[in-house]
Amino acid sequence: MVWSISDVTLVGRCQSHPLRAKNTDGRTKGGGMQKSIEAVFYQCEHTGAFLKGPAAVVSILESHYGENCGAAPYTLSHFSSILGYRFIREGVTCFIPQSKTPPSSTGPFPFAPLLASKDLIVPPLLFPRHMMLICDAIRANETNPDGLTVDFCLASIYTPSDMGRYFESLFSEIDSFRPYMQHIDECIRAYLFGYVSVAVSGLILACEGILREIGAKIDSRFEGITSKDQFTNVLTKIEDLLVAKAYPGVEVPGFMRLKEYMLGFDEQLCLVDNFKDYFTTRLYEKTSEVEGAIDMNRHSVLHGLSMDFNKPINFYRLFIMLVFLAFVSVLLGHSRASSFVAETDRSKLKSDCYDKLAAFGASMKVRFPL
Repeated sequence: MVWSISDVTLVGRCQSHPLRAKNTDGRTKGGGMQKSIEAVFYQCEHTGAFLKGPAAVVSILESHYGENCGAAPYTLSHFSSILGYRFIREGVTCFIPQSKTPPSSTGPFPFAPLLASKDLIVPPLLFPRHMMLICDAIRANETNPDGLTVDFCLASIYTPSDMGRYFESLFSEIDSFRPYMQHIDECIRAYLFGYVSVAVSGLILACEGILREIGAKIDSRFEGITSKDQFTNVLTKIEDLLVAKAYPGVEVPGFMRLKEYMLGFDEQLCLVDNFKDYFTTRLYEKTSEVEGAIDMNRHSVLHGLSMDFNKPINFYRLFIMLVFLAFVSVLLGHSRASSFVAETDRSKLKSDCYDKLAAFGASMKVRFPL
């Protein structure tokens, strides 16, 4: 599976084809309102109809919604296949699963626990082999905490050329990024020249500002926010919007829209949830609660409490955060970007620029080490 922006609009879209039923007036044969789909699910579960087979379930559905409700076994495709039954209720295509236990995903996000929180946020828009490469590097680093395995791994994935492509073909296409494009460009240039602390402290400002812009597009009350709790509310709202967009074109029981139900297989929601964990436990962790070196804490970086953040890996952590914020913008429909960070004539110029800056910066670091 490829983590591409095109997948954002394609993966997870259920393949539902609305059926037409004759009894669409919202009433049963007896004249009462039709039973809710959640109530029918529990009836099928409690009577053992799901265990007895399709005939028993279809019989219950037809008893509530009429013989023309089109009740039949159906597999709902939303990242993972969910077995159940499709039917028409009050003119709307509905679905109930045959089990309340959520499916498990076979996608690449099972790497999430390793990549989230204290190490790295899960990078979207990558091939699974890249994720596996990063995970292997993190595991290798566990035996040598001061090693640079992860740094070199990320440097091979996010090369100067790749950063130029992301900058021109992705970031510049998103409204929430535009006020910060020059700032981001300056931070990348600073890093390529070897000024890591300047790049890291600068990118923290950009990431925070972009998340604020995304929040303001969702709700104007998020304009001008600065606190951890307010930013966490933005991320929670993003999760709520993703949950609301799940299973398009079909009505499902309420429990299928619970975050706890969906986290096991909805890869988009899982990525955002891990981002929120990373944001609250790494970037916005209370300085008094940080164990060990304060190497990636917003408060300590911006207030000069510690200079332990002067590490290349922190630059990559924040660049991945930029990629993630772009990914979120596309999920929410804030951007028309629809291809996997394509190479364009403009991006080639930026990539060439960054390649030359990196080469010059490397020579300068050799001749005039900091």
